[in-house]
Amino acid sequence: MNLSGTASLPAGNYGQLTVGPNADVTLTGGAYNFGGIEVKPGATVRFAAASTVGVSGRVLVGNGSTFAPATGVQAHDVVLYGAGVDGPPNKPGDAIAIGSNVTLGLNAYAANGTLSLGSYTVGTGAYVGKRVAVGGNVTLNEDSAFLSP
Repeated sequence: MNLSGTASLPAGNYGQLTVGPNADVTLTGGAYNFGGIEVKPGATVRFAAASTVGVSGRVLVGNGSTFAPATGVQAHDVVLYGAGVDGPPNKPGDAIAIGSNVTLGLNAYAANGTLSLGSYTVGTGAYVGKRVAVGGNVTLNEDSAFLSP
């Protein structure tokens, strides 16, 4: 599924999701399952309500993008479970790869690979992976859905 311009997407089961450059996409909330997610540079993906996002493949969020909740929704209300693995040496790629200068507001878990945060990214939430790589000048604020009561 390719989304561009301004669009909204209800909860459901989908294949690959590609959000075009500078697109403005709202996920309306609920349970989502994707084969993979690619958010092109400059795009905005907002979560209008609490959401659980399962991804069987890789997640790539391009430079200068926003992947965060809408006003009134908190980062701990949005959980991304990435089941993908890191790419082979001839096609490197992290299971969840966040580019540079990205605004994040979610909890992300890369169970089988690396979760990488590019330089100058500002994230609110929690970021967990088999491996976690954090670029320079990254700002992180905790708002975890993973904490035990």
